Amino acid sequence: MTTTELRALPWPLWREQFLALFRLELRKALFGKRALLVYGLAALVLLPPLLHLLLGRDGEHGDSLSSFTQGLANFFEFLVLRFAVFLGSVWIFMNLFRGDLLDRTLHYYLLAPIRREVLVAGKYAAGVAAGWLVFGTVTLLAFVLGFLSWGPGTLARQGYLIPWYLAIVLLAVVGYGAVFTLGGLLFRNPLLPAVAIWAVEAANPFLPGFLKQISVIHYLNALRPVPINEGPFAIVADPPPVWLAVLGLAALAAVLVWLAMLRARRLEIAYGGD
Repeated sequence: MTTTELRALPWPLWREQFLALFRLELRKALFGKRALLVYGLAALVLLPPLLHLLLGRDGEHGDSLSSFTQGLANFFEFLVLRFAVFLGSVWIFMNLFRGDLLDRTLHYYLLAPIRREVLVAGKYAAGVAAGWLVFGTVTLLAFVLGFLSWGPGTLARQGYLIPWYLAIVLLAVVGYGAVFTLGGLLFRNPLLPAVAIWAVEAANPFLPGFLKQISVIHYLNALRPVPINEGPFAIVADPPPVWLAVLGLAALAAVLVWLAMLRARRLEIAYGGD
């Protein structure tokens, strides 16, 4: 079918194609061979809270619950968010198209009577769902295991923090996912853009206020229920209001996914070059 004929297809058909793609790509992201790395990151993140629960709570050694809560916040910020979620997003979204290219199956999608925009949207939505399911579950289990070591009553009282951290994970996957979906379509070697973006995110505490706005982590900071001490050399800047952070990340993701759709229109297969 020509591009004009594809664009003339009715919206209900696009919706059905999107849903079919979403289901197929979600199964690949959760149960495919490349999912092993994502589950490995998840298991690594769960190890510290599991060991903490088995070995005994900090309160037995004189530490306060507030100190423990701060420790959990630091654990989430640096091990879950900046390590596991970031690397997991790199792997999931960079492979949305690169994985099919390496498996020599991408041409099946490109030869099908489906708009490239629907193809990108279905793959991206499946990546977001898979990333949030895995790392949202990890976050939930980590905080439950952590507070459970202080007793069920403490878990009930501190449980209000968990939805905030789940929201941060979701927004992180949405933001990083859009960045790496576009990156996977633009770059043959995904390692270089991933390292560059990681450097920008890692340097965020030390950037001036106006430069902080170019990083995803700046907007995620607005949802922190427990403040993080980023060190004596960090440049303090007030995060945006929660509503603005959510809208800003959603707008950024929409623009990047739209650019990925434009790039996908010109996508050509060159198996011989890989």
